[in-house]
Amino acid sequence: MNWYYNLKISRKLLLGFILVALIAGLIGYVGISSLKTADDSDSLLYENNVVPLSAMVDLTSAFQRMRANGLELLIENNQQEYASTIKLIKERQADIDTNKAIITRTVNQNVKEKLEKFIKADDAFDVLFSRYMDLCTSERDQEASALWKTDMEIARKAEQDALAGLDDTITNRAKDRSDNNSIAAEAATRNMIIIMIIGVIVSIGLGLFISRIISNALNKAVAMIKELGQGHLSERVNITMQDELGEMANAMNRFADDLQKNVLGSMQRIANGDFNFEVQMKDSRDEISPAVNMTTKSLKSLEAETKMLIEYSIDGKLTQRANAANFYGGYKDIVQGVNNILDAIIRPINESTVVLEKLAQG
Repeated sequence: MNWYYNLKISRKLLLGFILVALIAGLIGYVGISSLKTADDSDSLLYENNVVPLSAMVDLTSAFQRMRANGLELLIENNQQEYASTIKLIKERQADIDTNKAIITRTVNQNVKEKLEKFIKADDAFDVLFSRYMDLCTSERDQEASALWKTDMEIARKAEQDALAGLDDTITNRAKDRSDNNSIAAEAATRNMIIIMIIGVIVSIGLGLFISRIISNALNKAVAMIKELGQGHLSERVNITMQDELGEMANAMNRFADDLQKNVLGSMQRIANGDFNFEVQMKDSRDEISPAVNMTTKSLKSLEAETKMLIEYSIDGKLTQRANAANFYGGYKDIVQGVNNILDAIIRPINESTVVLEKLAQG
């Protein structure tokens, strides 16, 4: 993780945002994939189950209506009515064939077996129904009625049983598809919730991690500044990261080193009476070094003036004075004070000298 700690803050934040964006993208991808899967499943449900079920309804209806038209043939007594009814019967048979074709396009193995059974039963019924129509149109109604009640009734029951079996199979297949869709939807919802929870946890954890990195470093820096404010110049901040916070820590440590060496060290040398040094300026905007150098310069000048007065006094040149105009503030007061002391000392001496001179003159 050192590589991450050493990244610039902007890159840390950028990586955090990218990770959160990737998590959001993953959630979106899972959601879109789930919607696409659900859409495909719905399409299969419609094409392979709803459409065949609708065809089954139409097929059953056509079969029953065809039988009703067949009964009408028994009570009709002219060729015109026969032709009209037979036309309707052929339309019903065409509807049955159309719906059989629709179901055939969507069959699986189970449906195929039931469909083949129905087609076999339907073909057998159609053969008998054709004989029945021939008998009716030949006005052999008793034979037609006997056929209707015997062989055709058996064939009808066989075809209706096959229809019922086919309908049950298609209905069960539709139910299985619907159940699978529900399971897939629940799984997709569960997966999205899990990913969202993980995303929220990772996002919060990442935010806390980055904020902790930054806040810990800032707290160390604040603590050092407070220590420096108390005059504890030996305090240092330990931040090993190589980002902006690490650069700030290094700059603060260098500043504390400079204060301890140049400012505190200079003050200690001055306190020990050592004025013979000069602090090098960092750059043209350095304000500390010139102030220290000005202090040592003033003290050196004060020392030189004091030594000069001492030497003049030893040589008896009591009229010599230090130049107070070269000093400012407290230094000027000290020099002026020394001058005043010398004035106070020499005044009685001068008066004594005058008296002695008068006594010497009688």
